[in-house]
Amino acid sequence: MSVRTTNSDLLLERALDPFLNLGYLDNYKDKSSGRDWLIQLFNAWSSDKATSQVCVFKGIMGVGKTAFVTSRLLNKENVIGVHYCKYFSDECLNPKRIIMYLAYCLSKKMPEYRACLIDKLNYILEFSENLELIKMRTENLFTTLISAPLRQCVEPEHPLVFVIDAINTSFNNSIDNTESEIVNFLKEYIFEIPHWIKFFITDRSSNLEVLLSVYNPYIIDRYSGENENDIFSYISERLSGISIVKRDIVLKKVLQKSEGSFLYAEKITEDIMSGKRKVEDYLKFPSGIGDFYTAEFKRLFNNNFKFYSEKVRPLFELLVASKAQIKTTQISKILKWKNGDQRLLQDKIKDYFPVIDGYFVPTNKGLYDWLTTTESGKFNVDINGGITRLVDYYYSQFKAHKWDQISEYSKKHLVFHLIELERFKDVENVLSSKDFMQLRIKFLGVDEAIRKIFYEISLIPNDKIVIKNRILCSDMIRYLLAHYRTFLYNSGLYFELKKCGFDNIQEDYVEQLWCDRAKIGWANYLYITERFSDAEKYLQKLIEHGEVDILSNQCQKTDLLDNCEYIVDFNDLAGLHNTLALCYRKYVDFDKALSHFECAEKLTVGEKLESLYEKSIAIVNMGKIDYHLFEWNKSIRHTLDACDRLEQCKKIVNDMDKLIELDLFIAEYNRLAAEACIWNKQIGDAEEYLSESNRIYSINQIRDRYYIRYHYTDAFLKIVKGEPEKSVSPLTKLLNQAKSDYDKSQILYYLVIAHYLLDENPNNEIELNLMSAETYAKNIDAKIEYYQVLSLKNLIFNDNIPISFDNNKIIKDWCNYTVRLFSELKSKK
Repeated sequence: MSVRTTNSDLLLERALDPFLNLGYLDNYKDKSSGRDWLIQLFNAWSSDKATSQVCVFKGIMGVGKTAFVTSRLLNKENVIGVHYCKYFSDECLNPKRIIMYLAYCLSKKMPEYRACLIDKLNYILEFSENLELIKMRTENLFTTLISAPLRQCVEPEHPLVFVIDAINTSFNNSIDNTESEIVNFLKEYIFEIPHWIKFFITDRSSNLEVLLSVYNPYIIDRYSGENENDIFSYISERLSGISIVKRDIVLKKVLQKSEGSFLYAEKITEDIMSGKRKVEDYLKFPSGIGDFYTAEFKRLFNNNFKFYSEKVRPLFELLVASKAQIKTTQISKILKWKNGDQRLLQDKIKDYFPVIDGYFVPTNKGLYDWLTTTESGKFNVDINGGITRLVDYYYSQFKAHKWDQISEYSKKHLVFHLIELERFKDVENVLSSKDFMQLRIKFLGVDEAIRKIFYEISLIPNDKIVIKNRILCSDMIRYLLAHYRTFLYNSGLYFELKKCGFDNIQEDYVEQLWCDRAKIGWANYLYITERFSDAEKYLQKLIEHGEVDILSNQCQKTDLLDNCEYIVDFNDLAGLHNTLALCYRKYVDFDKALSHFECAEKLTVGEKLESLYEKSIAIVNMGKIDYHLFEWNKSIRHTLDACDRLEQCKKIVNDMDKLIELDLFIAEYNRLAAEACIWNKQIGDAEEYLSESNRIYSINQIRDRYYIRYHYTDAFLKIVKGEPEKSVSPLTKLLNQAKSDYDKSQILYYLVIAHYLLDENPNNEIELNLMSAETYAKNIDAKIEYYQVLSLKNLIFNDNIPISFDNNKIIKDWCNYTVRLFSELKSKK
């Protein structure tokens, strides 16, 4: 989507694509009577900066949550916008859409935020004519649109409120309705948003007080008396012009039959006012909104129940089963309507499912709930029937292999529906298709498409392990490993692939059937999942094969995967050398590691992105080796040289996600420079490098493993500065966030040092932490880290237990240096 324009309003609307057409909300305007008590609660919460950042208004179906939001909150001065979680719209249930709409709303309210946001968007446009924010990774989109611009804004005098309505509908897009992408997003990101931006959320029964407990949400859920008073006032007001005998008795009976539902009160009074119901028949009125719907459907269809069974029920089943809106023209094809069917259907159900912008839209989400419960009686619909029709239609599209005719709905939801029906052989066919996967990447973006695929694989039950393994060996996975291996590595998605059961794939199968670039992806997987011994052997084999091909000039195009270009080129080979060198560095075989890093540096020639990237990896890791050899200045030079290579990369990228990724690597490289300085007690230089890392992290609030390493390096700096008391709390918190054994080992190591320097006597906690650190390091065969722990244990407990140091002089010299450093720090205390 091209968004280049000098008109800032147009730029924001094109880039952020806000939901401006909310015509269906006209049904909710001016239909929320009373609610003064709720407005008072809202005002008290929203105006007080000291109250919780999150408020949840809970209520049963029909209580009037959306009506309250639309008629009483939408135009309030401190409410910047309302995001409606529409049950029938997967666009509205996408966290990225919330990010984009929140950004749009903030831009309308805060001039300084707007200016920062426009600068950010124009910066993106400097290297990309086509800006499709929806395809960015969620964390990068959040950083770009929300956290970075807000950091430059002055806190307003009064808090601002962003409303999210009907969040319970967001649970519709999980296989068992227990997962919500929006709730998961809020849980992870609200703490990154300034406290003066508050969130008012309406919900039915999603247990948000538990799901968002970290924010201690303010819950409004006990108001039955106030609600009854509001409904009674509403009924009285609506029927004030109608003569009613025994008015109080009648009104109270209608109130009783409403069962707390404003929607019921609205429908009944509407019927009375229109003459459809006689007020004197109040004892015969239906009880509750469900009973009301039953009576209405009997009125509409009892005289022709065959029409309901053959035409209406299949439509309702389709609507209830769908994960997104489907155009009426598409529904007509799915249900094979004949001429006149659509017009007749639309006329029959227009009061409850009107057609808006070419879609059937329910007047209330409660209709879906009623249709799928026994309360609806003979009008009950079978969700599986709807899913089956959807699958039959969209799977036939897939089987035709006419990729240009595959619908958007199919790209997003076909696999999910197949899993719902337990049609796992068909799941295998779709997920194994490289062509279908390419369509999804083009439509959804790389990050969302791959995450979706891995999530779908994870949903396949364990008793279908054979099918799952065949998918994991398919053309689709090979293509991902061949073309997106660097993305998988840097995004952490190799770990998601591991959760899918990828460890079950055997090397001999890979060797027989996969092209060389996919094999490189496999080698990366072995390394990143800490199977270093397996990775080492396999990398040696690939390097030998690749060097033979390149030197003999016999590289050929692979027959297995199109667009794979040559099986191995110089950048591929450099990447293999880098990864093998990383294995040797883990083993502290520095001679071999340096040899392979130097090979990688020499193989990367030219100014292409891949060359500069691989060269930076080789150089920065030489710097890591340097400081373990006490060559401090050389280590810093190497690390800064690697940063320069990444700065060159930034000048030629044309993708915002990639630009953010490079910035984060620069932050990590600065952390490594700081680490070398800390070990050499160059405190001022270390603070400078960590400050640069912090600057980058403050702009790009990505919380990956490198961010965790930044924080425990900062804690280590405090220890060496003589402030160990300031490191204990941060390290303790980090321990709960760390995912890898390596990081857990390092955090525990620094935590024990802090306690040791605080003059704490050896105790059970210190001993247990040392044992855990030792175990974590041993699990991944991290030799330096393992022997560091053993040396620290001897120091703290005054033991003289012999340590082998793996018969490695480098390890021994380094560990002895660490002991001397901590002994020196201890003596100063």
